[in-house]
Amino acid sequence: MATIQRQVFSFWMLVWLCFGALFSVNDGEAQEIMPILKNGNFKYWVGSAPRDWKVEIAATNGGELPVSVVRKTRDTNLELFGDSKTRGWHSVSQKVMVTPGQMYRLSFTARAKNLKLEGRQFDNCHIGLWFKNEAGKTIGNSIEWVNSDEFENYETTEIVPQQAKSMDVTIFLSKTGALHVKDVAVENLSERNSFDYLIEEMQDHYSYFEHKRIDVKKLNTLFRDRANAAKDKSQFVDVVAEMLAELKDAHAWIIKDGKPYSKFRSTFTPNFDFAVVDKRLERTTKFGQIALLGRTKDGFGYIRIVSLSGIDDKVLNRIKNSVSRMFDAPGIIVDFRRNSGGNEIVAQEIARMFADKDYVYAKQKFRTGDGFGKAHERILSAGDKPIFTKPVVCLIGPGAVSSGEGFALMFKAIEHCQTIGLPTRGASGNPAATVLPNGVEVWFSRWVAMNAGGVLIEGRGVHPDIEVTHDTNRPADPTFERAVEVLKERTQDEK
Repeated sequence: MATIQRQVFSFWMLVWLCFGALFSVNDGEAQEIMPILKNGNFKYWVGSAPRDWKVEIAATNGGELPVSVVRKTRDTNLELFGDSKTRGWHSVSQKVMVTPGQMYRLSFTARAKNLKLEGRQFDNCHIGLWFKNEAGKTIGNSIEWVNSDEFENYETTEIVPQQAKSMDVTIFLSKTGALHVKDVAVENLSERNSFDYLIEEMQDHYSYFEHKRIDVKKLNTLFRDRANAAKDKSQFVDVVAEMLAELKDAHAWIIKDGKPYSKFRSTFTPNFDFAVVDKRLERTTKFGQIALLGRTKDGFGYIRIVSLSGIDDKVLNRIKNSVSRMFDAPGIIVDFRRNSGGNEIVAQEIARMFADKDYVYAKQKFRTGDGFGKAHERILSAGDKPIFTKPVVCLIGPGAVSSGEGFALMFKAIEHCQTIGLPTRGASGNPAATVLPNGVEVWFSRWVAMNAGGVLIEGRGVHPDIEVTHDTNRPADPTFERAVEVLKERTQDEK
């Protein structure tokens, strides 16, 4: 939401701006809201402080002097700066009166330069909302941490606690480095039309409009009147679910009766027959519905991970211990053909057991308004010894989706691993929730996922090094059989 700059107007022009912008809707366009926060672009300063903002010492470590610096940069941004000698750390804050139960959004653009935690410093570099009751006591907060060295857009949406009377918008740095902030805004979203707000959020953040050749304005035209005419929240949810189905995106859904709800079904034809595979295994260990490990009758290790969800540290350590006991095998098969995704950090912890060095295995970029930010690399860090560096074969197929595809990309990057099977599903969106002013929660894809070479994954998938077709009409698993053959060939070559 662009900030409306201060200008000199006649009395009636000012009235028009205040009330016309608040209440008018023209030709289906989303209504504008006057900004609540004052001087959010830090254009106006009084001495060494931005006007309408409070500058005070919020933390000390080992003394009060010297203090962190608060200053205006050349392009009128706010800068907070401190170093190893700093003992007193300033916060910059502004108090805003709020209404309990209503929804507010904080948005800003920021970057952090040369951050470093030294000595007795506190690990803070953030902007947040601090809700306070009538007595001024903090009863809740929401913090956005800033750690990018380039300007990025941030936002957080919160519903005001019932006992809150005000909230402080607080900018704070308490470690070595510089925090640069601009375009801070607070909006009362309860005044917004919920469908208009959703369209605006998707315009700013949904990642695959261009790839899927979908015009968001057409979606707005097709569904806005129906959504606004909904008699209750249930009807509204159904209309939005129908609109989301137009995206044909496995990572776009709405919450209905407390559960994810989607009218789009992402289906696939399996390229596996685990009943056949399991007959070829011995000494198996099963971890519920999450994983199965064993040995083939040829002596190779076999690891099947079907989900990256519901794996806590205890279960993860048990899986890793079982994997490490396979390191005496001449080769290992890892099977992700049915991996439904989940926590990619868990996948990294397992894949690192095979990573002899750091590998760039994927890239992603995020939509920031009308365009995209730069692509960031996802790196699989070298594992802690011992590391399995003997031949590895990774089985993949269309049953692998989301973080399961990230898992496949990790093993595809590892030099002593070959991938065998069919392309994965091609659905990796890193979804996040948007809570609408009417309280409805909508999830949709936020990043563009790519392989290490920058090739899009959505709709294409991760392609194997060796492709094997699968006939579902007969009880067999040719992909597994081919994996065993490849390991026999590779281990024979290494003798």
